[in-house]
Amino acid sequence: MRAILCLLVVIAAVALSMRYSEHHSGTNSTAFQTLYMHIVPAKLVVPEHAPEADHGASAGGHHATTPLVSVPANFLPAMFDGDPSHEGVQLVASNLQIFQIAAVLLVLIAFSGVAAHIRGGGGDWLTRRLAGFALWVRDEMVIPKMGQHHGTQFLPWFLCVFFFILFMNLLGLVPGSATATASIFVTAALALITLLSMIVCGMVVSQRRPCIPSCPT
Repeated sequence: MRAILCLLVVIAAVALSMRYSEHHSGTNSTAFQTLYMHIVPAKLVVPEHAPEADHGASAGGHHATTPLVSVPANFLPAMFDGDPSHEGVQLVASNLQIFQIAAVLLVLIAFSGVAAHIRGGGGDWLTRRLAGFALWVRDEMVIPKMGQHHGTQFLPWFLCVFFFILFMNLLGLVPGSATATASIFVTAALALITLLSMIVCGMVVSQRRPCIPSCPT
């Protein structure tokens, strides 16, 4: 059942992306330009056949369409403006958000039975294989570097980040999908979260470290 639910999540994400993603066009585009346009995020817009959509072509080979989700954010710099046709800075949803949400759902669905399998055994073939991956991350990556005590404490965090990035990359291999980690904004956010977690977790660990016998009382 979990494998079927995961497959449905992938199919739904691809279908939504293909239906609502803004399509880039351009008769004079080179092969490299065409490849680049399919790597950059495509904002989610109202389908062009909808009555409220504007079918006029704008400069750069894009069709002037209405964003599906647009949130005013004038406190941000102009580089974050995803809808120049409106005044001020507008944050618009892109196809990358679809596959990020899909990656989160895949993590929640696929690993829903892994903890019970590790504690008491059982589970289907997907649960057993994912449990093996989780134990590999624990025994080969986290525990050897952080030790048994702190490694066990921070293991859920490392597992979530590891498989979230893995599923985003795997989703990018599906025809009609997009690779969320191809965006500098996604990788920068992950890098910032990792940096802050290293600093905060390091401070927490140093404060909770037990005093060795040579320490003054």
